[in-house]
Amino acid sequence: MLDQIKKYHRSQDRIDFRFSVLIPTWNNLPYLQLCIRSIQSHSIHPIQIIVIVNEGKDGTLDWLRDETR
Repeated sequence: MLDQIKKYHRSQDRIDFRFSVLIPTWNNLPYLQLCIRSIQSHSIHPIQIIVIVNEGKDGTLDWLRDETR
């Protein structure tokens, strides 16, 4: 099962995150997008966002791949 885990990350110059936010998701792309955009727009500190995709048949994985490029 662990060999099926795919990791995507945006390469960044050494950022010291003050917080990490873990977001589990299961086929709810519109809510995930809203959640991530809200965190990004309302945070004054660098935040590491970690998304755990339980199932992504709604385009979640494709959207995350595009966002992390």
